[in-house]
Amino acid sequence: MQRGYPPPVGRRAASLFTCVAGLALATPAWPLEVAPVGPRLELRDGGKVLHDWLPRTPLARRGPARLREVMVSGHRVAELRFVAGRQEEVLLTELGERAIPIWSGLVGPLDADGETTQELVVGPGAIEVFRTAARVIRCDGRKPRLGRQVWSFDERRLRLESDPLPPVKEPVISAQPAMDAKNAGGFFWIAASAAEDAPTAWKDAAGGDFVTARSAAPLAVTGLRVRARTRLRLAVLLGPTETFDVEVAAEGRPLWVPLPHPVTSSCVTVAFREPGGIVELEVVTAADGPDRLVETIARGDECETRVPMLTALGRAALPALVTAIPAASGAGRECLVQALTQLVPEVRGDPRTGEALAAALVRASRTEQRLIFTALPRLQSPPTAALSRTLADEAQSEDDRIRVARALALLTDGIGPLLAAAGTGPDALRVAIRELMGAARPPAASRISAALEATPATQTARRADLLFALGAVAAREPDPHRRAMISAALEDPAFEVRARAVGALGRLAEADALARLRATSNDPVLRYLAVRELASVPGSETALRAALADADPRVRETAALGLGQKQDRGATELILAAMAHERWPAVRRAQVEALGGLCGPAAADRFVQVIARERDDVRRVAMSGLVRCRDPRARDVLLKVLGRRKEDPDLRGSAARLIGELGDRVAAPELVAVLARLRMESQEDLALEGVAVATVHTLAVLGGRPAIDGALGLLADERPALKKAAVEALGRLCDGDALKKAAMEKDEAIAASARASQRRCRERR
Repeated sequence: MQRGYPPPVGRRAASLFTCVAGLALATPAWPLEVAPVGPRLELRDGGKVLHDWLPRTPLARRGPARLREVMVSGHRVAELRFVAGRQEEVLLTELGERAIPIWSGLVGPLDADGETTQELVVGPGAIEVFRTAARVIRCDGRKPRLGRQVWSFDERRLRLESDPLPPVKEPVISAQPAMDAKNAGGFFWIAASAAEDAPTAWKDAAGGDFVTARSAAPLAVTGLRVRARTRLRLAVLLGPTETFDVEVAAEGRPLWVPLPHPVTSSCVTVAFREPGGIVELEVVTAADGPDRLVETIARGDECETRVPMLTALGRAALPALVTAIPAASGAGRECLVQALTQLVPEVRGDPRTGEALAAALVRASRTEQRLIFTALPRLQSPPTAALSRTLADEAQSEDDRIRVARALALLTDGIGPLLAAAGTGPDALRVAIRELMGAARPPAASRISAALEATPATQTARRADLLFALGAVAAREPDPHRRAMISAALEDPAFEVRARAVGALGRLAEADALARLRATSNDPVLRYLAVRELASVPGSETALRAALADADPRVRETAALGLGQKQDRGATELILAAMAHERWPAVRRAQVEALGGLCGPAAADRFVQVIARERDDVRRVAMSGLVRCRDPRARDVLLKVLGRRKEDPDLRGSAARLIGELGDRVAAPELVAVLARLRMESQEDLALEGVAVATVHTLAVLGGRPAIDGALGLLADERPALKKAAVEALGRLCDGDALKKAAMEKDEAIAASARASQRRCRERR
């Protein structure tokens, strides 16, 4: 064990103080300097000698002298240093009415390997002399100052003082007569701050003394076993932030000091806050076997500290985990699953690992599911059979079966159980399984097509789900035979099979087959499904144009939307012609929306006509199209809709917002006038308050002086909703005078909002 000892004030140093004390002169008025005079050094102020010093280092071994003046606690101190081999020799002198020597001596390494060092620190707050030792450490990261002496200007001497400890941390822990854990070993005492026969049997420790123990690896420290000679006040340091204060009575028997929670650490320092003595000191940890750890973790206690301890046991922890996980719940179960997944690199070849992970998927939380899904593909023995049994078990919940299906999809051989379960179970499970099969890695397509060929025609649900998955994988693994299978399914008598075949053809981008189906099928639903797929298939514009004349309104609606998405400008005239005799409002709305993606003069003319005489839902789409196409009539048309009192409030609000999207500042003055009318109108119709709010927000988007005037006019209203909208607009406009006025409102909520806007505007500048 390495120990540090307080540095004595040597007799030679004391005699030097006496020798040179008579050389002190009045306070210097000139810059200080040092001058060599033979083997001696003189500290001078101009031409006056303040101090005559004979260093102990021979002249031949001295380096250049360095002099500085430091203010220490209001006292002027001169510090003279020069290199003396591996060390430095230092003289400290206080400068005042007379020069008073403070300390002289050598600082630096004290032994050959530099493990022990004497140091001098001269700072604004104090002058300190102390030693450090490389192996005498404290666990809070602070380098201990051994035998620390501090200069007292009042007493004119160095006083021995303890090294400061961290502040007392409340509550103070009291030692107890019994312990609930036994020491499993692992910590060994390596250092003490002063000489003792043994650091754990300290007869007369001073305040600030300490002992430090280390372990080979981090362990969960749960407390201390202490037998005290006297009443003790101790600080227990386990890291830079983990500090506990302890009070121990002198009972003559071992006492148990429990920490509030286990702390994982490889370093423990026990420091004396007051003088005292100990007979026995021991660090207690929780590393007493996997069963105890698993039992504690399963209760949800101390997960962060216990899980690393459990995983450190390696394969030995597996039996206890496998047994405990099925019976656990809540936070404890999550901790156990976390521990098991962290053990996977060591136990990946053990079948019990996979079985336990598969069982943990039942009732698994989101966290557990994420951990298990990450671990399963890393196993050498995947639990395919166990997962398959859970997937086929109708007694399990739908969520658990879906979770298991997703786990199977992660395994290289998981496609088999998914194929076996295709078409069975509740609807949500069927959806999950067919989507997972469709996303399976190659060679899934051949297995899905083989399963489809082997499925009897009577198993409609299974055939339909296999067709869905086959369409997905066939798009990634092209094969004429699979395409032929899907096309043949269009003749199946079961509607669900035909519908899944249509979806598969869409995934394969079979535009010709879908177009033929749309043109020849008597089933309007199948025609609708075909057109829906055509909307996402490249090169299907001709088929979509033909579908504009379909007998079914939903087909016509879907075709129009598809042409708009594809921006098929050649279809503009066809859509306009179809609108002339279309009776279904939903179809007309879709046609207008499609024209909004195509634009052009003819489309804009139709928008103006629709806004003048159509249903409100169609008019709203036409107004949006007029803005999107940037037609020059848009501003006037929207202002008319906004200003007409007979219009539906929702439509007027949409017109206000669209003017903001248009960004035409010419509309601002008229918007201010409309806003003034809306204030009056909204007193009779509360729904118009929302239109006023939308209008003032649009003004804020447009900006300018009219916008500020409009917002201030609305701020004068007594209604909180309108005042709030006005302040929000002013906050966007960042007009200082207007916000200052708003900040003086009587309504504190409005004033606070205005002040917040003022701060944001200042930050924006």
